Amino acid sequence: MATNQKPGVQERILLHLLDYSDYKGSVEVPFALSQMGIANAVSIARSNVPRAIAGLKDQGLLVERQAHVKGVSRKRKAYFLTDPGMNMADDTWKRLRHFSFRAILEGGNTVTTTLGNANQELPFSMRPVDLIRYLDDNGILDTRLLSKELVERDLSKHVEKQLVTALGDLPRLRHFYGREQELDNMVNLLDARATTLLIPGIAGIGKTTIASKLIERFMHRRNLLYHRCQDWEGSRSFFDSVADWLANIGDSNFADYLAATPVPKPSEAARLLVDALEGTAALIVIDDFHKIADSILHKTFQAMSLALLGSEEEIGLVIFSRSFKPVVPTKDAEGRIASLVLPLDGLDSEAGRNNGCTSTDYQEVIHWYLN
Repeated sequence: MATNQKPGVQERILLHLLDYSDYKGSVEVPFALSQMGIANAVSIARSNVPRAIAGLKDQGLLVERQAHVKGVSRKRKAYFLTDPGMNMADDTWKRLRHFSFRAILEGGNTVTTTLGNANQELPFSMRPVDLIRYLDDNGILDTRLLSKELVERDLSKHVEKQLVTALGDLPRLRHFYGREQELDNMVNLLDARATTLLIPGIAGIGKTTIASKLIERFMHRRNLLYHRCQDWEGSRSFFDSVADWLANIGDSNFADYLAATPVPKPSEAARLLVDALEGTAALIVIDDFHKIADSILHKTFQAMSLALLGSEEEIGLVIFSRSFKPVVPTKDAEGRIASLVLPLDGLDSEAGRNNGCTSTDYQEVIHWYLN
């Protein structure tokens, strides 16, 4: 028996956003209008949402803006239908309301219905986009497997995962004096958005101690990875540590990539790493980075810092080093800030200026990040 083809992703996005058209001018909006909310509604990965809506944006059918999202601590990208978008969504519904499918009810009885009439047959009311989401490949909706609570839970998923720590040879913290302002700045910047921080400082100034204290601040809040670089090691040692950490979090794609790729490409490694952390809160701390001369690892961190630009995830990359060399880009091609350099005291004033920012610059950038 031939079955109707499921409505496409863009059609489902239009139907989903149509239900929330009243929030276009609101300061606080439902989670459903965020990237993760849209992903839940139309059953795609959150990382695929920007690509899925690109055509709709190009046609002027929806707009994107930062908004306070209910249940989320920071502003997120939210999406709203324009007037032409609402007209298109209305037309889409007029057409899809006649989309037919079979539903299995309690007791095993089967009925044939349409999206427009389904709620007359079902044990509880469901939105059209939710009906489509639960259709199987044969165009059948088995209502015996569904409940109002399950539908709501699926729509509100924030993709939370158990936190995993891989702290390796992180020294045990004995004493910590001062540095509270620097530490607070780092924490606030990492809390504000996905970002990369470079923390240079001379030998013996306490970089590793601060790294330990920074990790302590994020314990039980994020997945944590601490990697201390050695003179003799290259990118492979770090990649293997990351692969084990990600596998424990629940994503083995990076490990599979390493197994199949003798010489990883920096751009691919960075993309896989960032993608694997989708939906998680994570902090990666690299210590003694000045010991590494491997260009693959340098380029991987450069690519990762750019990949984190605009990310909605809680991902931080912090690099401690004795060197003031710009190992990661401070800005992208469009002038957006890709990383911040926060030198530790102990440098002479000239050396502190050689990294390209004055003390005033740092305070201005930090203020911009946090507001």
